[in-house]
Amino acid sequence: MIFDTRGHSATAAWDASLTPAGFGTAHKESFESWHERNKQALAHLHPAIAEQWIYKHWTSSPYKNLPIEGLTWRQEKWKTDKILNEVFRRLPSEPLVSEYDYKTFHGKSVEPALTMDRTGSWNYPIIILDTPEGVRTSSSTLANVRHCLIEGHQRVRYLNALKSRHECADEHLLFILSSPVLAIPPR
Repeated sequence: MIFDTRGHSATAAWDASLTPAGFGTAHKESFESWHERNKQALAHLHPAIAEQWIYKHWTSSPYKNLPIEGLTWRQEKWKTDKILNEVFRRLPSEPLVSEYDYKTFHGKSVEPALTMDRTGSWNYPIIILDTPEGVRTSSSTLANVRHCLIEGHQRVRYLNALKSRHECADEHLLFILSSPVLAIPPR
């Protein structure tokens, strides 16, 4: 099955019981409180995946309708060029502009700049999804795309900027999600 990136903002598939209390307000519950309440439902995911994608973004994620039940994950180290060349970004029509992104992030006292300025890599692994049969966008089907960026867009932007200045690390940790919905059936 091709992973369809179109229209993901229209609906939410995640169970409403996972909603962080106070989401969208200044009184959002802490990750610790939220995770304690939801750890059984999310036991199959690394806590950092749950925090950085589900808890942090909730309905703001363009992939909030990707069924999280049945997702599996693995952690890998990838070279910078592999990340920048092989991971599909939902809005590739907005090209990575290294000089603009360098000015946007460099020297800032917030993440991702704090860690990336110091180490050349990120503080949390980005999250990508295996797309074994490609992705569909609003304008085309990209059958050769095997990975889609789910979470970590700013980190990827800054990685590209640091690479252009030879200031990034050689390798970076990623979380790679696999979905039974997208698995290639045995032939």
